[in-house]
Amino acid sequence: MIQRIARLSVLTVLALVIGPTGRPVLAVEEPSAEQARFFEAKVRPILVEHCFKCHGPKKQKSGLRLDSRASALLGGDTGPAVVPGKVEDSLLITAISHEDDILKMPPSQKLSSAQVADLTRWVRMGAPWPGGSDEPKVANAQKGEYQITDQDRAHWAFQPIERPKVPEVKDNGWVKNPIDAFVLAKLESKGLRPNPAAPRHELIRRLSYNLTGLPPTPEQVEAFVHDPSPDAYENLVDRLLASPRYGETWARHWLDLVRFAETNSYERDNPKPNAWRYRDYVVRALNQDMPYDRFVREQLAGDELPGAGPDALIATGFYRLGIWDDDPSDREQALFDGLDDIVATTSQVFLGLTVDCARCHDHKLDPIPQKDYYRLLSFFRNINPYRNGGPTDEASLFLKPGDKEDHDAKLADLERTKDDLQRQINAIEADFRKAYQQSEGSQVRQIDIDGLHYRFYRDTWDRLPEFDALKAEETGDLPRGLFDLAPRTRDTAFGFVFEGTLIVPRDGSYTFALDSDDGARLSVQGKTVVEYDGIHGVGQERTETVTLAAGRVSIRLDYFQRRNGLGLSVAW
Repeated sequence: MIQRIARLSVLTVLALVIGPTGRPVLAVEEPSAEQARFFEAKVRPILVEHCFKCHGPKKQKSGLRLDSRASALLGGDTGPAVVPGKVEDSLLITAISHEDDILKMPPSQKLSSAQVADLTRWVRMGAPWPGGSDEPKVANAQKGEYQITDQDRAHWAFQPIERPKVPEVKDNGWVKNPIDAFVLAKLESKGLRPNPAAPRHELIRRLSYNLTGLPPTPEQVEAFVHDPSPDAYENLVDRLLASPRYGETWARHWLDLVRFAETNSYERDNPKPNAWRYRDYVVRALNQDMPYDRFVREQLAGDELPGAGPDALIATGFYRLGIWDDDPSDREQALFDGLDDIVATTSQVFLGLTVDCARCHDHKLDPIPQKDYYRLLSFFRNINPYRNGGPTDEASLFLKPGDKEDHDAKLADLERTKDDLQRQINAIEADFRKAYQQSEGSQVRQIDIDGLHYRFYRDTWDRLPEFDALKAEETGDLPRGLFDLAPRTRDTAFGFVFEGTLIVPRDGSYTFALDSDDGARLSVQGKTVVEYDGIHGVGQERTETVTLAAGRVSIRLDYFQRRNGLGLSVAW
C-alpha cells in the first residue's frame, strides 16, 4: 500500500526539463518529510561513503556524478544511473547488486544486503532528494572552483526547524503529552517498556538536581510527597525554575560553549579582570528568560544596539573569554590566532558549523570555502585587541539614566579641585625657591612631572609599536621626574613607555620639543603633540605649541631604539 501511494504521488509530480547538455532530465517536487528522513538517514550516507570518491564533485569516472538528483538522473557514459520508480531500468541498482559481471559497484566489495535494499526502495519511491535541483552538476566544472552541491545545501545546520508529526504508539494510556509519544515510540520499536513512574521523593530529587544542581531539603521533600494538589508537579517545576540557582546551574553549559575562563592560560595564566561580569550576565539572562535572539545579538554586537543598557555591553565580554598569550614569539600570528578563536567559537556555538577548518583550505566536510572564512574574520578584525586589563578592555557602566552625567560632573569637579590645589602649591613653591635663592645664592630645580612611571620592553621594531598590547619586561618609578633611559638593560632593540602627570605652572601657550633616535611620540592630555616615527638619527628636532591651563595634565612618551646609538631629548 505504501509503495503504491509513493508511486502514485511520484507520477503526479514528474515533469520533463531540459538540462545544460540538452538532454531531457526528470524533475520532481520537494519530497515529503518522511521521504526526506529516509533519504538523509539511509541513502545519503551510502552515497557519500561508497560513491562520492569516484562519482562526486572532485572526480567523475565514466562521466557520472552522484552528488545530486539531477546528475544521477542524467547519468554518465552508459546512460541514466537512476530512473525514478523503475528499479529494473536503473543502472545504479544493477551495479550495486553485482548481477552484471562488468558493472559491479563498488568494485572492491559489494554493499550489504540492507544497503542494497535501502537504495532499491529509494529508487522505487521515486528517488526523492531533499533540496534537489533540476539542473545536473556538470562534470567539467572549472578546475579549482569551489562548488556548492545539493548535498551541501542539505546539511543539517541549514535546514529549517520543523514540528515533527507525533508518532502513533500502542500504549496510548501511558502518553500524557506529545514528548511521551516520541519516547514511547522509540522504546516500543526496540521491544522495551517504560520504567515505572518514579515515587514522589525520587521525582523531587531528580527535578531539583536537574534544574538547580542542588538536592531538595528534607522539608521540601516532605511537603511535595504529601501535597494533595493535582498541580503539585507543575508547581514544583515552577518553583525550581524561579530559583536563582536555575540560572547559575544552566549558565555553566553556555559558559562551556563560549570557552569562559577567568584567567588567560599559558604559563603565567594571569586573571582576566572583571570576567565574572560576563558570567553573571549569562546567569541573569537565563533567570530572566531572555529571548534567544536577543541573547545572541547582545553577545555579538551589544555595544552597537540602540538604547542598549549595561548588560548589552557586558555581553560583548564574549570576545575576551579565549586564551591570551601576553608574550608571543610571533605577535602577528598571535593576533590572528585570537581572531581565529573568535571565528571558531562564533561559528560552532551560534551556527553549528566548524568554519575555522577553512582557515588553511576549503572545508573538507562543511560547505565553506576558504575565502568565506576570511570574509567572516574581517567582521571581527576591528575589535580592539585584548590587553589584560589595559586601555579599551573595560568601559564604565551606568545603571540608571543620569548616572553618566552625574559621574562626568563629579570627575570634572575633581579635576578642577586638583588644578586649584596645584596652583596653590605652585605659588608656595615659587615663594620657597625665591627665598632659598636669596638665602643660599643657588637655584632649586623644579620638578615638572609628578608620579612618573616607566615600562621597559625588549624587541626589534621599524616603527612605533602598540606598546599597550605588549608585555613589559620591567616596570618602575622615576622619582626625579625626568624621561630617563637609564633603566634599560641593553643598548639596541628596546623600547620605553613613560607616563606621569605634567605640572602646568600657569595658563598659557607651551612649546614642546622632541628629538629621538629612533622613534618617539609625546602625548599630553591623551592627544599626540609631537611624533617622530621610524628609523633615523638625532639632530632633527620637532616642535609643537599647545595651550594649557594651570594645573595637572597627563603626559606620556612612547620611545623605541632599534640600533646604532642612543638619543632622546624632550623639553617644554
